[in-house]
Amino acid sequence: MKALFAVVAVLVFAHAVEADAADWFDWRWNSFSDACDDDCSIMIFGGRFVETSMDDIFLGGNLSPTEWEYGDSSFLGVAISRTVTSFWDDRFTIEPEVGSGRGSVR
Repeated sequence: MKALFAVVAVLVFAHAVEADAADWFDWRWNSFSDACDDDCSIMIFGGRFVETSMDDIFLGGNLSPTEWEYGDSSFLGVAISRTVTSFWDDRFTIEPEVGSGRGSVR
């Protein structure tokens, strides 16, 4: 919650000093409904349920994915995002994201 407050505070401050912010801050909210200009992204992701514990995968040794135990569930999802503001020539951006997914059991 503190991180969200900090981001909002930065945005409010930056909007208040927009004339001076041209060197480090680029507010793109007004163009949110325009066509994408290299500031949109889409992600498609999915996979199977892994029953092997994360301790065994990351701490227990050198298990490769072929050695993991898989369950009968799977998941497929999609997410879309768009940059609404960027700082320091796109070194840091804020991008709201919307997504959906569906799981299945065999």
